Amino acid sequence: MPELIDNAYHRLIWYNDRIVGEVSAHWVDGKLQHWLEVGIIIYQKSDWGKGIASIALKIWLAELFSQHEKLPHIGLAISV
Repeated sequence: MPELIDNAYHRLIWYNDRIVGEVSAHWVDGKLQHWLEVGIIIYQKSDWGKGIASIALKIWLAELFSQHEKLPHIGLAISV
């Protein structure tokens, strides 16, 4: 997926020298850029419950806030 290389709205999650998931974000409202939706996925169930997602999400949100002067709305959808 070349569109994910050097993409400011997508990062891979590394844990113990391997890729275990990814974080992403996209503007729900397009060019208005008032509603940023973030997502996170940990691929393998064996990696769930280790706190990886919590740490990755904190880092990801800090990075997004540092990239944007104003973020009026951030959404997070969770599915199991």
